[in-house]
Amino acid sequence: MHRGEATTCFFFANRAHVAARSHAQANEGGNRRARGSHVWVIALQRNELAARVRAGLGAAPSIPLAPEAGRGFLGTLAASRRWMRSVLALVTALSCFSALACEQRTGVSKGSSAPSSVASPAPSALVSAPPASPQPEPRVVAPAPAPAPLEAPVHLPEQLAAGQKTPLLLMLHSIGTSAEDIERRTDWPKFAAEQGVAWMAPNGPQDSLGRRFWDAGPSCCNFTGQHVDHVAALAELLERTLREHPELDAERVYIGGISNGGFMAHRFACEAPDLVRGVVSISGAGPLERVTCRTPKKPLRVLEVHGDADPIVSYRGGHFLNMPLLPEHASAAQTFSDWAARLGCRADAQPGEALDFEKRYPGKETRVSRFANCEHGALELWTVSGGDHYLAFRDPSPRVIWQFLNQ
Repeated sequence: MHRGEATTCFFFANRAHVAARSHAQANEGGNRRARGSHVWVIALQRNELAARVRAGLGAAPSIPLAPEAGRGFLGTLAASRRWMRSVLALVTALSCFSALACEQRTGVSKGSSAPSSVASPAPSALVSAPPASPQPEPRVVAPAPAPAPLEAPVHLPEQLAAGQKTPLLLMLHSIGTSAEDIERRTDWPKFAAEQGVAWMAPNGPQDSLGRRFWDAGPSCCNFTGQHVDHVAALAELLERTLREHPELDAERVYIGGISNGGFMAHRFACEAPDLVRGVVSISGAGPLERVTCRTPKKPLRVLEVHGDADPIVSYRGGHFLNMPLLPEHASAAQTFSDWAARLGCRADAQPGEALDFEKRYPGKETRVSRFANCEHGALELWTVSGGDHYLAFRDPSPRVIWQFLNQ
């Protein structure tokens, strides 16, 4: 079982236990504990929203707001204590049931289609007190359904000569945002059109809270425990797109991402390096946990761009949004050194010329560290002095990044 999956199961099982005690005792202290089961979700949403508003990204982000999350189910619970206690009994049982099912599913090897058999209470136990001598019945848990294929339009250069091939840039959004945010709120589409580069930005599937996300590992950002394989989904999208568009150059495919998208870009390049020539992560991090990384057969160019004052994905490593319930993510330095080992980089990293990368910061604010003698590619870390989480949205950042990738 992966750490993230174990954490999810433990979280729901523990909250179910607390809620059950609250219902049995029917006291105010128990009610307060029951209401705490969703605090981490709402705090996460509020922090994301506040960070986005401070960054000036618009007043209507696609992240579900905490008041929206509190309507319906949570709002009804808050309206009546008696209704809270009765409904909470149902939620408690369902949470325990969900935890058992989750634990059983993670025991099946990845890609297995064989169903698992677990012991679960009779259906009546979900809505009423169990009998004096409960007799659990075996229940077959079906494997999670295969996710729907990812779809994304390909934006081709307007002037493309017959027989000419163009590079392809695949961009991944952050959690709670969408492909539309990349298209409307960044200069990446403008840059691609000017440079004659094809690009595409798929929408990540939605989690149980309605937020689009990428499962880049336990630290980010499958926070509701969805059973997905986004590496396989993105690989299928790329291979299908290259088949359907012969004008795309399969030898010049690049993947990039912002925040959660940056985490996912790292993971994809780690597990499927032969499908891309270069990867850029903007305010993301490489997987701290040991994932199955493959040695690239062709040279791979890797770039991490990170602000050293990032409050959401810390430059020094830690927890996403400083939420201690979540597994730790790697620091920028750890991400850099891990890629150096994968790419067979020798000697030590050397400083490069400072860059004027972000218009929001004066002068040449970006420090460059690079490995130039890597057996399997090239590797650089760009540190934006005083930089926050929202980097590389505007010119000249896309152009400067492309100069590194397309060498």
